[in-house]
Amino acid sequence: MSLSQLHVDRRISRPFPVFSKPLALCGDPNKCWTATDTLDGNDSVDGRLIIRVAFLNSKFKERDRFVEDTARQWELHANIKFKFVLPSELSEIRILYGRESWSYVGIDALDYDQDEETMGLKYIEGNSKANQRTVLHEFGHAIGFDHEHASPEAKIPWNKKTVLEKLKGIRTREYIERNYLRVAHEATLRSPFDPESIMMYRIRPEWVTKDGATAKMATKLSTPDKEWASRFYPFPESERYLECRGLNGGNERHGSKLETIKYGDNSVRRVNKKLNAYLKGLVRRTFDAVNQVAG
Repeated sequence: MSLSQLHVDRRISRPFPVFSKPLALCGDPNKCWTATDTLDGNDSVDGRLIIRVAFLNSKFKERDRFVEDTARQWELHANIKFKFVLPSELSEIRILYGRESWSYVGIDALDYDQDEETMGLKYIEGNSKANQRTVLHEFGHAIGFDHEHASPEAKIPWNKKTVLEKLKGIRTREYIERNYLRVAHEATLRSPFDPESIMMYRIRPEWVTKDGATAKMATKLSTPDKEWASRFYPFPESERYLECRGLNGGNERHGSKLETIKYGDNSVRRVNKKLNAYLKGLVRRTFDAVNQVAG
């Protein structure tokens, strides 16, 4: 874990309540995975970016298979390939089943050790729709997408006092501010508002000050979700890929030039993240080996 970041501040979690109506796919290209970030890089056959995924506390193969099959829906629209490996193998995304669902966003996962989870999944036995929603939403975060209601394009008229009162006792104020009321950094790219995005939270009528600003909880990828997944992870044969991954198609919104320049050292950041993760893993394995010999 990076000493400059607090663990809790890097999470984007799925809320307790269900959701209702507003926004569009929003993300920071600097958090998207590239071949230099992953252990396997691009597939030698089809060129897809391979992202390794491991279940840290796997107990039921049927549950794991559901998560794997659901996550692969992103592969239909993004030039990526999830490679599910054993927990003893190195991986980029590490899943821990538990009482809450959450995920680090994109390459933020590189800040954590191989024995630390980068995603939590709350699996509800017998509720395939809720489970599909959870998996698609959290894997959306894992490949770099923010909450849809956080998009600057959403402009949700929150009734902040009501939201804080309704969720008091269920969530902390810090959680509510970060996962509900926050507006994404202006350096993000985002599509026009998409109320049916899988990255959207349910928003109840009493939580907003304007009629029609509610949102239901989606259980599948919306058309803009699919389109923008291909913009962030373009296929080689597409025109978007030939645009040097500029993600420019004419209908996206950009953050300020100043803030975009702020991320100009991204390639260095990526290398440092990967090197840091490798060195920490090496030290841990050496320490374990010494202990085994001593024992």
